[in-house]
Amino acid sequence: KLRAASLALLVVAVAIVATGASMKAPGTPRAVTEFEKRVYALCKTVPAGKVTTYGEMAKQLNSSARAVGQAMKRNPFAP
Repeated sequence: KLRAASLALLVVAVAIVATGASMKAPGTPRAVTEFEKRVYALCKTVPAGKVTTYGEMAKQLNSSARAVGQAMKRNPFAP
């Protein structure tokens, strides 16, 4: 059984390499994009105890609320 499992993992690894897919381990952080850096920098300017919306942030960034929301979803600094 162990040999069959090892063979199965080898087949998967070869398929990943052959297709050019990423072999990153799950949970490996990805690079933060320039847009995301702008979103996080703007987010840090919101005073403690104050609130804002993705729409308000998007206007300041000349972007869309959806894009700001996606950047916040990927925020590696969030608890």
